[in-house]
Formats: sequence, structure tokens, C-alpha cells
Amino acid sequence: MEIPHFKNIEEFEKWWKEIQTSFSPDEIENLKKNPGVKYWRIRSKIRELAGARISSVAVLENYIQQMNDWIEKHLPEKGEELRLIIADSLMQNKSLEKLVETEGEEKVRKMMTQLTAAEGGTRAEAVRIPADGVVSEFVALKEPGTPEFEDVLSKDKPPEWARNLRETIVKMDGPKTPDLSWFDKLKRARQSLPLLGVTIGGYLITKSLGRGGMGYVCLGENPEIGKKIAVKSVLPKSSLPAVDAETYDNFVKRFAREARVLAGLSETNPHIVRITDAGEYEGIPYYCMEYLPKGVPKKTSLKEAVNIIYQAGCGLEAAHSVEFDYVDHTGKKYRVKGVTHRDIKPENLRIGVDGKVKVTDWGLAAIRSSEVTRLSRTGMIVGTPMYMSPEQIMGDKVDPKTDVFSLGLVFYELLTGTLPWGLTKKTMEEIQGLHFKLAGYPPELIKQARPSSRVKVPQAIDDIVYLMLQPDKKKRPTMTEVLDALRDYGKGEGSSSFGERLSQVDARIKSVQKERWWQRNKGKVVVGIILAAVIGVILTYLGTRETPQERRRKEAVALYNEHLALYRDAESEANRNPESALEKFKLFVQRVKDLQESNRDVEFESVEEKLSSAEEALKRLKREVESKRLRKEAEAKYEGLLKIFESAENDDKEGKETSAVGYQNFIEQAEALKKQYSDIEFKEIEALLEKARRRKSEYDSKISERKRQEEARKKAEEILKRVMLASSIEEKLKLYDEAIAADPSYALIYIQKGELLVSENRLEEALKVFEKGLEVAKQNSDVSGQALAHYKIGLTLWKDLMKQELALDHFKKIKELLPDVRNEMTIFADAIDAWQKCDFDKANGLFGEVLKLNPRMTDALFNRACVRVNKGDYDGAIEDCSKILELNPKDVWALRERGMVKRMKGDYEGAITDCSRILEFPEFSDDWKKAVWLFRAETYNQMGRYKESAQEYEKLVLLEPRNCIFWYEFARVCCKAGDKKRALEALLKMIEVDASGEMKKLVKGEPDFEPLRSDPTFKKLFLDEAPKPK
Repeated sequence: MEIPHFKNIEEFEKWWKEIQTSFSPDEIENLKKNPGVKYWRIRSKIRELAGARISSVAVLENYIQQMNDWIEKHLPEKGEELRLIIADSLMQNKSLEKLVETEGEEKVRKMMTQLTAAEGGTRAEAVRIPADGVVSEFVALKEPGTPEFEDVLSKDKPPEWARNLRETIVKMDGPKTPDLSWFDKLKRARQSLPLLGVTIGGYLITKSLGRGGMGYVCLGENPEIGKKIAVKSVLPKSSLPAVDAETYDNFVKRFAREARVLAGLSETNPHIVRITDAGEYEGIPYYCMEYLPKGVPKKTSLKEAVNIIYQAGCGLEAAHSVEFDYVDHTGKKYRVKGVTHRDIKPENLRIGVDGKVKVTDWGLAAIRSSEVTRLSRTGMIVGTPMYMSPEQIMGDKVDPKTDVFSLGLVFYELLTGTLPWGLTKKTMEEIQGLHFKLAGYPPELIKQARPSSRVKVPQAIDDIVYLMLQPDKKKRPTMTEVLDALRDYGKGEGSSSFGERLSQVDARIKSVQKERWWQRNKGKVVVGIILAAVIGVILTYLGTRETPQERRRKEAVALYNEHLALYRDAESEANRNPESALEKFKLFVQRVKDLQESNRDVEFESVEEKLSSAEEALKRLKREVESKRLRKEAEAKYEGLLKIFESAENDDKEGKETSAVGYQNFIEQAEALKKQYSDIEFKEIEALLEKARRRKSEYDSKISERKRQEEARKKAEEILKRVMLASSIEEKLKLYDEAIAADPSYALIYIQKGELLVSENRLEEALKVFEKGLEVAKQNSDVSGQALAHYKIGLTLWKDLMKQELALDHFKKIKELLPDVRNEMTIFADAIDAWQKCDFDKANGLFGEVLKLNPRMTDALFNRACVRVNKGDYDGAIEDCSKILELNPKDVWALRERGMVKRMKGDYEGAITDCSRILEFPEFSDDWKKAVWLFRAETYNQMGRYKESAQEYEKLVLLEPRNCIFWYEFARVCCKAGDKKRALEALLKMIEVDASGEMKKLVKGEPDFEPLRSDPTFKKLFLDEAPKPK
């Protein structure tokens, strides 16, 4: 419904008269007699009226007066609740705030007092429901604890916020006029946080979650679906007097940029917060994102710290490599190739309801694209200083490794509970000075980047953090390398992927240490060199000449020492490069033996031991190399086997029978491979063999099961053919049970059996059968079967059992299961939805579409008849009911509905005739008899045929002797008929069965009992009052 805009009283009154026609007298009368029936439509209409736009105090005054008059006239017993709805809607109505600004607060307060004290001076109570410490609602009620107050709380479907009325009631000990100071608080709250109390996309903004310098985040809740979101927005300029216009405008652009960047990132990785909606409210931008209730701790266990950093790293890695089209605030389109966060800290890592760590707050993110307009000046420092990288805090160019450094600081803090280098206690200037020192690579400072300097952590984790915190970003790993190292650690393989980078860093530190040692000791070194030279000259001078034999021996020993160097090289390479070590050991043995042969008089130190060790190494390495060759050969064959397995799996997914052949082929070749290379362990081969055997067995079983099901389905369908020939209901039900026993997975059998039970008015049995059919359809992933079962359950609940709320759930399920299908079931569900929303014209048209597809569909005819009654088209409703009775003369619902419509038109005889026909069908329950007798009693009463009405009520009290309402109505019509004696007897019986005593109050004020007021018994029972205690 379009919300109207009233500029003057005449416009309002004209519109109000049109609206009143939508509430027919019969409907209001029906509401009084049957609380809860169609009440949701009245309540929904009142909420629409209270949401209208109002342009002046005069219109507001007229509007409230009309509302109060209409409620007092038609629905006084619902007065409190309907006024709650009006007050609730007005409090969310922007027109009210604008009226305060243009007309003044006193006038508006006066009008609100008129609404909240509508019962003429009754003591009012101010009810306030807090929203982030701000009063966001105001209504008026009677005294808490009274039956009237409790009745309001127990109404069918009260307003959502009324659930906490008992706890939030504030008693007024002063004047009877409600305290309207809430309006001042609400006004101030909306000036600072405009979204509070507003509904965005079905989510009510209930409280603030946090506030920054120029922005804030609120919580949005949708209690209907039980979900929450976070809504981020910009503070109004009016609440930031110290911020100049240019700065504010730049922040708004950055906020819009953040939303666009986050939209490009949201679907790239589950560890990046997901944006769900964006827009403007009163000219101020906002965006909605998933609600993340938990933050990460400042310190935690090793396992949890690794888990947090790994998940956050996954989100950042995805952002660093993402590509998407980006449109800036000027409308120009660019291609983004990677995003750097620039503000990684514990506060920006949140944990969702699913337990996943997600990176949030991308407001300072830098996007990599040469064409994108910059919103921060070159050299401008943005971020949180204590978590910044050296290049970031110095104002240099940042890249993804900036996020690696910041995440490393978070990792360090999670492990130790603090930050390295005392960052938590340093100012911006001190942090800049620290990073300037770190740029010189001083070892005493660099080593503090290891968490092990404070707490005990595994060496692999210590190395990872150490490298993430390297001042030189060239030495820093990428986010991908960090994640690889963490995965290696998780597998128990350490951080071997960082070995080369660690050696580079250690070499740099040693170089700095050597340089500093030289600066301290270069004088001593020079003196030492001169002294050594002098001593060498003296020794040379004092030495004597050696013989040729001694010189040959020295040369042989020197050559042997060179061969030992070859031995040592081979020994060091034995593990990492056995092929090279094998060749070097061979060369060593050959050369040493040649050296021994040519120098038999020379004794070489440990030569036999070295030769023996080298020959043992040769044997071992030959085995290893051969084993390696065989392994390589086996792995090549194994790779081929994996392709066979993969091909079989793909065929299996596509449902091809060749998959069973592929699995069998894999099993045979894998068994042969294991036998041929018995000494080699193949990774996961046993698991794959087990899976192949299981899948082949499952596939074989599946084929057998399919054949069995086909046979069972064929047998069940043969039995269903016999149902058509069966003469009695019990025989048909028995055949349906036989068909179910033959094929329990055939959902259609349950649907057909349920339809038969519905036709026999065995509704509870039918529901159970339909629900079993729904369960079977779900097990078989039969979407059409599920939709049909929901359809049948919904029809039974909607019309036969009058459980509309439950029925609506099933009709919605049909739309979810068949979103793109347009058939009689989905159109019927749309029609019910339109009816439920009071869009009767749309509902009438949709039911007509259903009937074009299936003209014999009695449910569509019946529901269209009901819609036509709501529209005031009584003749059309009678026509639909008559068509139903042509198709099924025993349709008691159609008889009853046609009778009620005829009574609305004043055709009382026709109404009684239609409803009386129901009694011709003995198979229907006592409930239908009761409905017919009650209908006839009310109709005779309206016709003034009181004796006949009394006869009908007499049947009702005999059927339900403890129903005090029936006794009350029986006494009333007896009194109208002049039978005072029976009237008094009925009243005495009413008192006997009325445990609450409430019915006596009704008798006292009922003018129909005026002829009995002179009767002493009546006077004693209903008119005399006991003296009130002091």
C-alpha cells in the first residue's frame, strides 16, 4: 500500500472514509465474536494508517481523534493493543519529528497526550524500551497487574517490542498525564546516530556497537527470521562541529570507496567480512555487513594463535591477488589488481557465528591500479602506529608485504601477550625513531623479533614470526609463503621453506657484527700482522734445507689431505644428494689407493679407517640410489594409476556405468604395483584402494538397488490401478497400504492416500500421511514430490483445520523449492500470500489464473469466494460456492460459506437452508453439527424468531453442557421469547459451570435481561452487591 501524504484536513477525511469501507460491519462483528479470526488484517491496516505522512498539527489532531473514535466505536475491547500499534508506528514516523521542528513541541505533545490518554482521564503508564540507552518507544497502558494489562500482553501476535513490557514498565507517581521527556531524548539520539530505530531491509537498528572519529556501527535485528547484521554509517556533519567541510566530504568519499572495495572483496574469500547491502538514509551513506560477535584475544594458546593467523592470512592473501572492476566517486571505471589492507590489528580481526576469523574495516585499504583516484596524499601516514610496518610509518610506498609485517606483530602479540620493542608504550615519534634504528639492522634489536626471546615457542613458529617482522621488506616473505610455512608446521614438517631466507638474514646480521668488531679492534689487528711477519722472516732465516725424500713425503701427505677434503664433501652430501656423494666416494677410494701404491713408505693418518668408511658408504649409497631409481619408476606408474582412479571418479559423478570398470582396473593394477615394489610405501594407496573397492561395491549395489526399485515401483503401480476399481473407502485404504509396502519410497502413494482421507474428513490422519510423503520425497531428493506434499499439507491446514500460520509456512516452501516454476501450486501459493497481505485484488486475480489451469480445483474456488467476501463481492462469492457444490454436493465448507454470505446479504431463509443441508451427511463429526446449530441459532435470533433460536441453543447446551457461553445465549433468547422460567434456569446453569465468575458481569449489564430484573432470584444473584470492605 502506498503511504499517503496529507496536506490538509479535507484530504485526510476523504481518504479516511475510503479506508473505513475496507472494514465491513460483518467483519467487525465477526471479530468481536471470534477474537483472533482475521485480526491480523485489522492490525496490519491500523499500522499502515499510523505510518502516513502528516504535514500539520491540525491534521495530526484530526487524525488521532478519528483513530480514537473509530476504535471506541468498533473495537473497544482491542483498544489498548491498537493504540500500542499506532504509538509504535508514530514513533518511527519522520513526520512527527518534522512537525516538532515546524510547529513546536508543545502542540505535538498535546496531541500525543490525546492519543495516550484516550479513555478520558484514566491513569496512564509510560512504557519505555531502551535502545542503546535511548528511549525509542512510548505507549500508554492501564495499571500493570490488572486483567486489562495482562490481556494486552496475551493478545494474539502482539507487536515485537511488546514482549518485554512487564520488565520495562515505569510507574508514574505524579500527574496522570504521561511524561513525554522521551521525545527530547529521542530527538538528541537521532541527531547523533540517525539510524537508531530505523528499519533497513527488514532489519530494525536497535543499538550502537561502536563509534570512531567520524563513523559508527550499529546492530540490526530481524526477529522474524532470527538474524542479525552490522550496519556501518557516517556520523552527521551536525554532530561534528570541529570537522571542516572539506575533511568531512573527503571522509564520506573514503567511506563510499570502502563500501565499493569491500563489495569487490566480499565473495573472494570466506575470511573477508561480507557486505550484504548499501544505500543512503537522509543523504548519509551506509552499508550492511555480516554480524561478527566476537573479537580475537590479545593473548591465546599456540594452537589458537596459529589458527587465527592462518585464517586471517587466507583473507589477506586473497585480497592481495584479487582482480575486479572498480567505479570511483566520479563514475570512472578501473581495473583493480590487488588490495592492501594497511590497518591490520587485533581489533580488525573478528570471529563470525560460524567460528571463522574474518578481516574487517577496509577503510584505509590501498588498491593497486595506476588509474584510481587517490584519496590520501603521497607520503601521508595512515593506520595504527604500533602495528605499522617501517615503510608505512616512514610514509614510503606500501605493498602486500606491509600487511605481512602488521600480521606478524599480531602473531607476536597473540603468542606473548605484548608487542616487541615496547611498541605498546611508544608515541608516534618514538615508533618512527625505532624503525629508523631497525633500518640499520642492529643485531641486538633484530633478535627481539623472535617470540622465543620472551616465551617458549616451537622453532618453526619462532622462525615464521622472525621473518614476518624483518625491517627490510625484501627479506620479508609473501603472505603465500607465510601460509605455506604454517601448513608445513601443521603437517609436522617445520618451516623448511624459509631456510634460504633465514640464512640470508643471518648472513646479514653476521656481516654487521663483523663490521662492528673490525671498527673496535682494527689497531690491534694491524700490530699482530706486523709481528707475525717479523717472526716468519726469523723462522725462515733459521730454518735448514730439507731432503728430496722428505719433500716427496710432504707432498704425498698434502695430496692425501686434499683427497680427505673430497671425502668430507661426499660425507656432507650423502643425505641431500646421494648420486653426487656416490661419485665422490668412488673418486676418493680410487685416488687414495693409487696414492698408497705409489707411496708405500709413507704412512697416512687414519687411511684404512677412511677407506673402510668410504667403501661402506659406497655400498649404502648404491642401495639408496637404486632404491631412489625404483621409487621414481614406481611413482611414475603410480601417477598413471591416479589418472585411472580420477577418470573412474569422474564417470561415477556423471552416473556412467564405466566407472565400475575403471575402479576394477585401478584395483587390479594397484595390487600388482604393491607386489612389484613391496619395499616402497605409496602415499594414500591403501586409502584409495579402500575407496575404489567401496565405490565399486556401492555402484554395484546402486545398480542392484535401482533394479529392485524399478520392480517395486512397477508392483506398486499395478496395485494403484486396482484402487480405481475398489468400491469402499476401507478397501481403497487397504490397497494404498499394500502399495506403500511394495514401494515405501514412492511419495505419490502417500499423497493420494492423504487426499482420500481428506475427502472423508479424517484430517489428522491425512496430515500424518502427507508428512510421511514429504519425508520420503526429501530422502529421495524429489523436489516436485516435496512441493506437492507441502501443497497438500498447506491446503489441509489452511481450510480444513483453520491453522493459517502453519499453512503459510508450507506455501512459502513451495516457492523456495520451485522459484522459477509457474504452475497451479506456485500461483496458488502466491495468491495465499497476497491474501495474507490484504491485497485482495491481486489474490482474486491469482486464484482466477489457477482456475484457468484447473477449472475443477475446488480449493481455488473456495478461497476465491473468501477473498470476494473481503472485497464485498457477495454475488461472486455465492457463484464460486455454487460451482464447488456442482462438483461435490457434499462439500460442507462450501455450504457453510454460501450460507454465511447469504446471511450477510439478508437472505436468512436461504442461509438456513444451505447450512441445514450439512446435517444430511451423517459421516461428518459433532463439530459440524455444533457449527450448524450455532449458525441457525444466530440467524433465527437476527430474524427475531427467538423460540426457534432457543431450540437450537438447547441442542448446543445438551451437546456441551459445560459451555457457559451457550447457556448465556440460551438464557438471552429465552428471555426475548418471553420464557422467563427457562431463561432463569439457563442462567443458574451458567453460574454453575462458570468457574471464573466473569459471565455474571455480562448478565448484569445486558439489556435483554430487563424482564428478569424484578425476579427476586435474579436480583439476588446478579444485582445485589456485598458491602465493600473498608
